[in-house]
Amino acid sequence: MPVEPFTLRSQRLGCLPIVNFLLDRMGVAERLQDYLPTDDPRL
Repeated sequence: MPVEPFTLRSQRLGCLPIVNFLLDRMGVAERLQDYLPTDDPRL
């Protein structure tokens, strides 16, 4: 019996990868950097 070179593995990721992709495309992180204070010690 030949050995299969590939295996199938399924995972549930939810919608977070899609949301992250859209936020990245929209440039949300860059826009927030423009408006959030940079002198906040919590950063």
